[in-house]
Amino acid sequence: MLDWDIIENLVKCSYRSLLTGPPGTGKTTLAARSLKDSLIITLNEESTTAELFGHWVPKGAAFEWHYGALSRAWKEGRGLVLNEINFASGAVLTALNAGLDDPEVAEVYLPNGEIIKPQKGFQVVATMNGSFDELPRPLKDRFEIKIECSHPHPQALAQLPIWAQNQFSTSNTKWNFTLRELLAFNSLVTKGIDLEVAASATVGERAADLINLVKLSD
Repeated sequence: MLDWDIIENLVKCSYRSLLTGPPGTGKTTLAARSLKDSLIITLNEESTTAELFGHWVPKGAAFEWHYGALSRAWKEGRGLVLNEINFASGAVLTALNAGLDDPEVAEVYLPNGEIIKPQKGFQVVATMNGSFDELPRPLKDRFEIKIECSHPHPQALAQLPIWAQNQFSTSNTKWNFTLRELLAFNSLVTKGIDLEVAASATVGERAADLINLVKLSD
């Protein structure tokens, strides 16, 4: 397991980085902090290529061109964070082959007639919760570094009580709960909500496991 400081240095030194790991580890926060004036977009099955490259928007009797997150990052030499890249549609993943091409040859012809290329300062970090193999091989190959972030960032972990921090204390820890779930549960408990009610409200059918975890820590 790589230290988070090492991961951050790798991201800063790489043109394209791909991070995976359980929800709430701090992947997106690290990416946004590591990149220059970053833009962040969360992808899903309904995301379109227009969100990446841009689209025409009606303005009165005319139309105005609005750049997408990727084309803006290219033109302005900014960082781009692609959250949940593995949930993107096939069309978006295919478009990203061009958007994440090598900077020496990368070029996109926009519907407004403009040809753009990535400017100095552009970097991209993509995040996901699944396996790297969920991505098409040509797209996965574009990322210079591919890192599994298996444990929460220390700053995120410090928000939890000691009993919860122990959940993530070793590399062999099984993730039964996400960091956000434990934060939400702890917040309710510290506000006086009954232990069982708080557990049921935050983790549902896994409530008994969470309560047992708390009791074992006593």
